[in-house]
Formats: sequence, C-alpha cells, structure tokens
Amino acid sequence: MPRILAAALLLSPALISGCSKEGCLSGSDSSCLVPSPCPGLSFSCAQGSAEARVLAPGEAVPGGANALGAAGDILLGNDQVVAVIDALDHPNYLGFSGGNLLDLGTRGGDDDNVNQLLEVVGVLPGDTVRFTELAIVEAGPRVAAVQVRGELEGRPAVKVAARYEVRACEPGMRIRTEMVNLGLDPELWAVLDGYFWGGRDALPFTPAPGEGFHHEPFDLATADQAFHQFPFLAWSSHSAPYSSYATVACDRDSLTGFNTELVSSAGLPKRIVQPGEFAVFERFISVAGGQGISRAAGIAMQVRRQLFGERYASLSGKVLRPDGAPVGLAEAKASVVISELPRQDSPAEERIPWTQVVPEADGSFAAAIPANRQYLLELQAFGNAVALARAEVGDGELDVGTLVAPLAGKVRVSVADEVGSPLDARIVLASADRATAAKVSGQLLGQFIDCVPLLGAPYGGSPACNQLLVRG
Repeated sequence: MPRILAAALLLSPALISGCSKEGCLSGSDSSCLVPSPCPGLSFSCAQGSAEARVLAPGEAVPGGANALGAAGDILLGNDQVVAVIDALDHPNYLGFSGGNLLDLGTRGGDDDNVNQLLEVVGVLPGDTVRFTELAIVEAGPRVAAVQVRGELEGRPAVKVAARYEVRACEPGMRIRTEMVNLGLDPELWAVLDGYFWGGRDALPFTPAPGEGFHHEPFDLATADQAFHQFPFLAWSSHSAPYSSYATVACDRDSLTGFNTELVSSAGLPKRIVQPGEFAVFERFISVAGGQGISRAAGIAMQVRRQLFGERYASLSGKVLRPDGAPVGLAEAKASVVISELPRQDSPAEERIPWTQVVPEADGSFAAAIPANRQYLLELQAFGNAVALARAEVGDGELDVGTLVAPLAGKVRVSVADEVGSPLDARIVLASADRATAAKVSGQLLGQFIDCVPLLGAPYGGSPACNQLLVRG
C-alpha cells in the first residue's frame, strides 16, 4: 500500500496564500494545501461529525450495488454521508491510478451507487489524471479532507491537485480541483469530472431544453458539439438499494459537459490554457436515499439558492388508480417528470425537465422546482406517459391534486416439480400477439431497452424488464 502522507503538495502557485512560487513548483514546500471548497455554503444540524481514515484489513466498508472499497482505501465521511477514495495502487475501471472517488452513499444506508468519478480534461485516455500522492489533511471532528496530487497521463507538465472534503451536517461532499499548465505549449482542455455509468444502472439527468434523461449520442468526430451547459447533473439508482445524487458548481452558475448512457462529464468550459495559466473548479455532490432524483436535486437547488440567490418553490400531489388505490415506491409503476414550459405551447424539444419524483407508499409526492414558472407534470407508468397536468407555480407551495394512474393486473406464479416440491425458476412474460405487444411495450423513463411488458428496471433485481425470479 502507498505511503499516506501527512500533507500533499499543491502545484497551482497563484492560488495559495503563504506558499512561495518556488516552493510549490519545486515540490519542497509540504505545507501547501488546496483551500477548502465552496466557502459560501453552509448546512447546520443539532449534532454532527466528520472523519477520514485508512480502511483496515477486515474492517466493514460501506456497502451498495456498486461498492468497491477495500482495505488500504480511504474512508471519508460525516454524519450524513460516507465515501471511499481508492488508494493510489488500487485503480479501478477507467483510472490510471487511485486517488479517485470510488464509493459514495448515505451514512448507514449501504446504498452506494457511484461507479467512479475521475478527474479529466477531455474524452481521450491522455486526458485523465494519474495521481501520485495522496494525503489525509484533516481528520475531524467537524471537517475531514483528503488531498491528491498528480499530472495528466503522458503529459507531466500539466499538474493537478484536488481536495475531497466533508463537513459535519452536510448531505454531500465538497471537491476543489486545481490544474496548471507548466509546459511550453498551449493546452486545450477543461477541468471536468468524468462519471462512468458502465453498468447501465444509472441514467444522467440534466435540466436543459429537451433533455432530462434524454441525451443525443455522439462519437469522437462530433464530441465537440456534444458539450453544453446545465445547472446541475443528477442521477439515481433504478433498483435497490436506492439513492440519488446531484452535482452543482460552487464557483459558477452552470456546469459544462456531455452525457451518454455510458459516461458523462461536468465541469468547466473548454478553453486554450497558455503556459503558466491555471484553472480551478469547485463543486458540491449531494447524496440522498430513496427512489427518483428529486431528493438529491432538491439539495442541489438549496445549494444554488445559497450561492446564487435563486428562488425555489414546492410542488406536490398524489398518484392514485381509478379505484382510489395509491401507487408508490415503484418507479416502473409511477414516476412523475416535472418540466418547465417556456411558453404555453412549448414543444418537447424546448421543455426543461427539472426533476423526477417517485411517489411514496400513500401515493403522495413533493419536489422542489424553480419558482414563478409554468410546468408540465408527466406521469409515467409501465414505461409510457399516461397522464399530464399543467401547473402555474409561484414562490410558495402548490398542490396539483391527483394524477390518475391506469389500473394494473396482477399475476401470481408458483413453480413445483412433478411431486409438488417447490422449485426456483425464471419466468418470462411475453405478449400473446402483436396487438397486445403494441399496448404494453415500454421503456423505463423513455430510456434503456424496450420491454414487453415493463415490470421493473431492466438492469436490476427481479422483476427486471419482462422477467422475474420465483422461489417456489
């Protein structure tokens, strides 16, 4: 395992007060630290704590569908969330080294649904950072932080330092990245977080015209046109254990990046960086338990309200079947996407999806949205839009009433052998004819694969797509 340093070196000299230019650049001043991110942000609670430590062999690590933390990695957490930064010699997925955010979930929830967050400047392998030093620079009790230092893969003249930080009471993590071009030539890059969705168990969501969960595909020839701006990037898991996330910039009012079902990026705009110039990127990643993105997106809106003075309202309602039965806690059966309508007759490509919420067990739902705007609520069930409602939202709370979900049938299956002993089995439902297939075909959130019928998230536990597992 690599040596865990008491402090790490910062390589962007113009950003650190009290550190000499020569000391930071030569690597001789071990007191140079990346400043704490998001200084204008504040959360409070009655009690809180923060910790950072090396995970010991045999120690329990945070769990979840994508949990990969292991002995030697760094646990960074507070009373609300817990994260794992992989050790330098524990690279995962697309990383050339450790030092990246590997796991992130709620404290005690065992609901990590982060595959990997990488520090990158573009879409090519050489645009990824290789970290060479890692340090626990604060270990609590109110603030805990890990600092890493490295360079772009194959471009040692581009130096990088980053700070991962948690504070007591905060529902997320702060990150600050600093990058400097110490080479002789101009560089074209943007400081970005790269998100790897490899398992296809999460979908990126961006509040931008015509987007939400929908993102146009691109290739290397069209990658430049794929970059665009959005207020925050959100995602959630679509099978248990459920959690949601949202990234919002602290030092600017928008993120720039691209999104696909495999990878996403979010950070600063692309620009030419001359020799000696640097860039800084600060952001807050919120984490919340439960289905849908609305919980984490709501935290992102709290951050934007604090930092940029934006006004938000609350929109609520209920989802019921025609017989009055509530529908909730099942994303495939009831999911409400709430989109801003710039004007009354806004076509789909101009609507701005702001959030998506899954009703509670009693059918009720509530979500934060920007104030003083007109919205369209789209209820999706079994992979199709089944109800629409419009709402004029002020700067307070608005109850839109009831959205009616379609009636649903139930199938009960038991499997046994010839003598009646129960058997484990996989059951596949198929339509009896083309007419039925046309009626019941659906895609979860309009994405993933087409399922006939859609019973649950296609890349999750049973039921998944049109299949389910039976034990007796």
